[in-house]
Amino acid sequence: MHKLTLGILVICSGLISCKKEGCTDFDASNYEAGVVLWYNAKTSKSMQSIGIDELTYVVNGIDFGKFPTTTFWPNNPGCSLSNTISASLELGSEKSGIGKIDYYFKGNFQGTQDISLNANECTSLDIGR
Repeated sequence: MHKLTLGILVICSGLISCKKEGCTDFDASNYEAGVVLWYNAKTSKSMQSIGIDELTYVVNGIDFGKFPTTTFWPNNPGCSLSNTISASLELGSEKSGIGKIDYYFKGNFQGTQDISLNANECTSLDIGR
């Protein structure tokens, strides 16, 4: 009898369970988004021709670190390749947001770009475009 009751409860809970995304945690506050920055050989040579040998990347105020301009990628390296300019960014309870990317050479501001971010996704940005 207990097995029959347990079976009916399991079936009923499956029929009334929530199908809506995120319904198991309405108060989620730990969304993250990945970002990878890259440039091709043409951009690399352009930066080097004007004396830029490395750039410092700051995204939403978080220092990604320095990266040499001699390193480049022929195509979008994607988010799973090692030796890329990449990081995870906290979105908090938001499922999307805008990342502000600042570029510095020897401490001097070089430019900024915005990038759209989505929770649980990795976004690539060709900084040479």
